[in-house]
Amino acid sequence: DLILRSRLERMMKFAFLSIVPMLSLTAILATAAKDEEERMLSRQQQQHTAIIPLGTSGYGLHYVELYVGKPPQRQSLLVDTESNVSGLTCSNCFDCGGFDERKSESFVRVAPDMCNEEIARGVPNLGICDMDHIEYEEKNDERKEHHLSKSEWQAYESHDIAYLGIIHNKKYFANNDKKVIAADSAAFDYSFRFTFGCETSVSGIFSDGLKFFDGELGMNKNHNTMWGQMYEENIIKHKSFSLCFTNSQQQKTITGEEGNDEETDSTNGGFMTLGGYDEKMLDTSILYTSTTTTNQNDDNFHVHIRKIHLQKNGEGDFNSVADDDEDNINEIITLNIPEASLNVKPISIKSSTAYTYLPKASAAQFMNAFYRITGKQYTNNGVMLTQSELQSLPTFVLQLKGDESKNRELYPSDLPSTAAGAYLDPDHPLDVLLSIPPSQYMEHSKGSMVYT
Repeated sequence: DLILRSRLERMMKFAFLSIVPMLSLTAILATAAKDEEERMLSRQQQQHTAIIPLGTSGYGLHYVELYVGKPPQRQSLLVDTESNVSGLTCSNCFDCGGFDERKSESFVRVAPDMCNEEIARGVPNLGICDMDHIEYEEKNDERKEHHLSKSEWQAYESHDIAYLGIIHNKKYFANNDKKVIAADSAAFDYSFRFTFGCETSVSGIFSDGLKFFDGELGMNKNHNTMWGQMYEENIIKHKSFSLCFTNSQQQKTITGEEGNDEETDSTNGGFMTLGGYDEKMLDTSILYTSTTTTNQNDDNFHVHIRKIHLQKNGEGDFNSVADDDEDNINEIITLNIPEASLNVKPISIKSSTAYTYLPKASAAQFMNAFYRITGKQYTNNGVMLTQSELQSLPTFVLQLKGDESKNRELYPSDLPSTAAGAYLDPDHPLDVLLSIPPSQYMEHSKGSMVYT
């Protein structure tokens, strides 16, 4: 199951061990065994969740910072929930290298007879396990013609020590002295052997992203993903993770930090929690959606759209869609589109794109409902809006098929505001409502009043 809510939930640590040369072999072994026992105990005690700040490119894409190698090199990796493999641009990647594997004492290039056959194939004459990752994205070009955009990276399978983090020795939560990001003294408890592709070439969005990222972090449901590897090495206890996307003000509320230095500003994209979710991140109640699978080899996160609604905001006075108030419900227009038409293609949750693509079947009715609410034609061209005019635009609401058994167990009587409820959809009251206000679907051009 995929956890969704109106605000999507959006340390790894390292230390070096030295042994005193004058100790006897027995003493060395005894000390090492004790250290390993204490380290495993420490790992078991901390084996619940790990919270990592998310950075943002400013264009709707989010990254984490991964420390790779010995000594560790900091790498910014794009979080990609539609990929099962991770890749770092390495030293022999022309005009794109971020990770210098030659400077890491712990780097291992996997031999061609030792490949993970799920993600690579052996090439004996080159002495590598070849990896080739391709992604396609549907998009419109400058002439508004629809086409598939291809992005690709090529790499060879590799291993190295890694841990996640952002800022060394800096308090994470302002009111919790025990939570420290990537504190050197405890980092080894969270380090793991990271399997990734050492990239030799990149193209498409992977090339475009080099100004922000050093590679990509695969985060779908496959066990070869970064979080899958951490689970298999007992770094996290549960096979789950969550993403919490925030803006600067929400980030300040959660952490208590002003975010007025350059490094803190770069981390104001939210949080990734590995091994579950953290209730401190929530401003709404949890609801579960049902996930769909297209075939047995499909490891991506898919949801089912039940209905699409537009809600009149009224000069920014946003009401809960599921509020049991007939006046509020009357301000909602539900698009009359067959459910099957909304789900002709799998509806994917993809963190590596900044855009939401709606089924074509919704276009005409969406335009009509937008006009009924605003008296204006919807356009993708730039428009000048005051803050009040922006807030008066409708909120776009996706009604996602809920996991009825889990949601009923959580809420046997009163339903949270993020549920469809008896008024909006009495046949499916435990569905999940994902509300997208105008501040999130209208992009502001800085230094002007223009929105697109």
